[in-house]
Amino acid sequence: MRALVTGATGFIGSHLVDRLCADGWNVTCLTRGSPGGWLRHRDVRVVRTAFDDGARLAREVSGCDRVFHLAGAIKALTWDDYWRGNVETTRHLIDACLSAERRPGRLVIVSSQAAGGTGTRARPRREDDADAPTSAYGRSKLLAEQIALDATDLDVVVVRPSTVFGPRDPALLPFFRLASRGIVPRPLADPIVSVIYVADLVECLVTAARVPSARGRVYHAANRDPASFRDLGQAIASACGVRAVEVPVPDALLIGAGLISGAIGRITGRARPFDLAKAREILHSAWVADTSRAFTELGFTPRTPYGEGLAITANWYQSQGWF
Repeated sequence: MRALVTGATGFIGSHLVDRLCADGWNVTCLTRGSPGGWLRHRDVRVVRTAFDDGARLAREVSGCDRVFHLAGAIKALTWDDYWRGNVETTRHLIDACLSAERRPGRLVIVSSQAAGGTGTRARPRREDDADAPTSAYGRSKLLAEQIALDATDLDVVVVRPSTVFGPRDPALLPFFRLASRGIVPRPLADPIVSVIYVADLVECLVTAARVPSARGRVYHAANRDPASFRDLGQAIASACGVRAVEVPVPDALLIGAGLISGAIGRITGRARPFDLAKAREILHSAWVADTSRAFTELGFTPRTPYGEGLAITANWYQSQGWF
């Protein structure tokens, strides 16, 4: 079986590559930059090319049994950056799949819960709810989904992960560093969020790639039970082997920190993972996804409780000297 993975050098993509290699797939990793990092010493074929090189892209996807599209922008300074990173890359990939001499057997688009928007504490968001993204990032991921699903001549499946964590993840590392020092910040509203351990997400992606009836469908990927910020913070502290003190964070302070961080990003010309948009996302009371469709149609349910996954993650960070 042949697979092509975009975004293979990233956090989730590298874990997917590991899984595909372990399962005996012939894997091609499409990269736009240096193929180092987590791809070193992997038995994969690495292709360095730009997404707007349509002819090269069409040759690479031709004959693939599965294409997994994870490349994209998770942080950006402007809407145009999100557009280029998420919408245009997906459009180029779709065009390449359509023009390939032998079209791929299936294209799995890894999107985001942000494309759909928030739920409520009483009712998690479902895939068939009207989409209501709350950020530029979410809007760009939704547009990318629509481009892919509109290509009815292709076999496309969309997976929307919730907050993903695990070894190699740089996004949650600051929270682990604070917790290891005995500090757990908590927004006053104590939002609840859906989370998923990276190995469980990879299992969902592999399953979505395999089930024939998944064509044209959108699936949430998350643990069935969400967690509050307070519970996650204490679980991270426990994973780090410390007793932490909760530090309430007023809404105004969170917004202010987002403004300052965003301003630093604009001054330096480098997008930062936390900015005003991210602060506003955190203030929503319930980033909760309903996972019943994935369970019913794919037979998928995550196996890793978040406490167990956080402990594995903390041990990995420590083993790598990340904190």
